[in-house]
Amino acid sequence: MVCGSSVHVVSVLQPATDHAENVVKLATEKLRNALGSCVYVYGDVLKGSPKWAIIEEANRWNADLIILGAHGDGFLEGFMIGSIGHAVILHAKCSVEIVRSRPGHHIDRN
Repeated sequence: MVCGSSVHVVSVLQPATDHAENVVKLATEKLRNALGSCVYVYGDVLKGSPKWAIIEEANRWNADLIILGAHGDGFLEGFMIGSIGHAVILHAKCSVEIVRSRPGHHIDRN
């Protein structure tokens, strides 16, 4: 990562919850520690439709890349991305990367 770059960590929920605030705060702190002081890391919980809020926020920041976590619990998880990821891929003005958790690493979504 280039010194002077910015990373914007967001979560989008309707309505925003304390849990979402805590997740964004933790992710922001971990990124700040990993990337050092020359990279600006900003975190925020957005309200609204996740797909459109992510796209609008990326446009507002003039993002070069959007990274989304893959979600899915069913049989077809390995073959499909969610509706949010699909919409962001189709409508974003920048590149989009979908990332999955490593096998055996459970993510608590509560």
